[in-house]
Amino acid sequence: MSAIFASFVLTFALYPLYKLINKRLKNKVIAAAILTLIVLLLIIIPFAFSANIVAKESVTAYNYIRSRDFSLLISQYFQDNSGDLLKTVIDRASFFLVTITSEFILSLPSIILSFFVMIFLTYYLFKDGERFVEIIKKILPLKSSTKDKLQNKFTKTTKALIYGILVTAIFQGIIAGIGYYIFGISSPLLLAFVT
Repeated sequence: MSAIFASFVLTFALYPLYKLINKRLKNKVIAAAILTLIVLLLIIIPFAFSANIVAKESVTAYNYIRSRDFSLLISQYFQDNSGDLLKTVIDRASFFLVTITSEFILSLPSIILSFFVMIFLTYYLFKDGERFVEIIKKILPLKSSTKDKLQNKFTKTTKALIYGILVTAIFQGIIAGIGYYIFGISSPLLLAFVT
């Protein structure tokens, strides 16, 4: 379901670019293929770059945590049983990391399938999106003027949401990453990506 939603969002956000390409090429199939390829590259290239850096920073963060002697820090605040507390915390953290990692690995086939469904659907939404909208408008039991008003309102609201959320998320990640870097926090890109 999230692949379908993502496909609608991507298609909607990039539809003006599709119309521009289609206007120049005068071929819906080629224009849809070009824009779908652009979407594919816009997802894969940043993901591959980020995944590489996040993996390296994760190893750095893991080594940083393993190299610290937390027993001294804990013993400052807890006099009794600090060793037992530290062992419990480490055991739970290890279990959490193993669980998260195994869940991610087990979900990879589903993620890959969803990705291909999204790309496939995006292509057809670019190619036949206007026809799809017309079919939906015909099905709705409303007056034509009401359908047009509803479509315009939906378009404006969706554009505001998509662009607003996207721009906010990008700036929030950039500002957080800069802040992490300025204050010398280990793995700033990893933390910015998570933010």
